[in-house]
Amino acid sequence: MANGCVESSSHAAHLIGVIVNHNVLIMRSTFLSTVLVLGAVAFLAGCEMKGDWVRARSSEPAAEGQWQIKPVRIRVYPSTRFVQYDDQLALEARVEFLDEMRDPMKAVGRLRFEVYAANRDGEIVDQKRMFSWDVDMLTLEDNQEFYDAVTRAYLFRLGVDQLPRELERTVVRVTFMPPAGERLEAMAVVMVQ
Repeated sequence: MANGCVESSSHAAHLIGVIVNHNVLIMRSTFLSTVLVLGAVAFLAGCEMKGDWVRARSSEPAAEGQWQIKPVRIRVYPSTRFVQYDDQLALEARVEFLDEMRDPMKAVGRLRFEVYAANRDGEIVDQKRMFSWDVDMLTLEDNQEFYDAVTRAYLFRLGVDQLPRELERTVVRVTFMPPAGERLEAMAVVMVQ
């Protein structure tokens, strides 16, 4: 009989342990559920939609006097020059696009580079073009290829066949043609080394 009581009390102790653990688990899950529900309610209450949806009106022209973020000027950097790479001569041209506040910016469109012979005063000798290149900057990849984040300008390396030996100066004319809007143009005198 003494053996049976020990067995019963050990059974009872085990049963009480299971009940206590089960209640602790229920209390933990109830607490966790309560925290999650209260958190969701607080989040949703603070993030309600206010006002109407705003739709882009890209097809409508900007109102007069309304500022548009677009290039309005281009500049050929003074560091534009002719460079000899191994067996290829190139025009290394840097072009900067500026907005109305004269801040540098990126641009989408086409560029035409033209090189003319120049006299000592930096004027075009005749309108006979020596070289020309058309460069597309219509895609993200095009912009990534040419844009230099350090100078905030575009760098183009354009292959040149050969320059006349007696040539000392050239004029580089750059014309920007955006998908819509006015063309922009800039010129710079570039010395031949």
